[in-house]
Amino acid sequence: VFVVGSSVAQIYDSALRARPSLRDILERLLPDKRIEVISCGNSGYDSSRDAATVRKVVDLDPDLIVLMSGTNETSPDLPPAWTAKVWRVLRWASLPVDAWERALVKAMEMAGPMNPEGYARPFERNLQRIVRLARRQGIAVVLCTLPMNLRDMPPSGTLPIEDPVFSRAWAAREGGR
Repeated sequence: VFVVGSSVAQIYDSALRARPSLRDILERLLPDKRIEVISCGNSGYDSSRDAATVRKVVDLDPDLIVLMSGTNETSPDLPPAWTAKVWRVLRWASLPVDAWERALVKAMEMAGPMNPEGYARPFERNLQRIVRLARRQGIAVVLCTLPMNLRDMPPSGTLPIEDPVFSRAWAAREGGR
């Protein structure tokens, strides 16, 4: 069994998690089978990267792929080549957290308002690709579509700093509270 997805897949079946684990459950359901669970989760992966991972995983002929995807979908309004270039430059930069946040907020402002439909279409296409690929190889797939990770996503547009409630919350956040 391969668990594919972002950081949630990366830690899903780790020793740090409460028991029973996925392996424990499958061993109970399939006592005559030898169960091996391999995590292919990677922090920050979106559904297009998950699809690339699945293309490699199917060559290993697993019995099951558990896909945990959806938390890191990005705005399709940003040209993919531009987004990739920015991340290549910024990924290894030693920037303070507030500089990263300003860069991300600026990128989101350039992209315009967030459009949920814009996220849904590419995500759905990637899931369809993954399912088609697995079916062609005779591999079962469990889709665990997760909510978008808004905690780490900067707000779109200018911050409403003039709103007293927002301003107090932002100041608390910047102060590490």
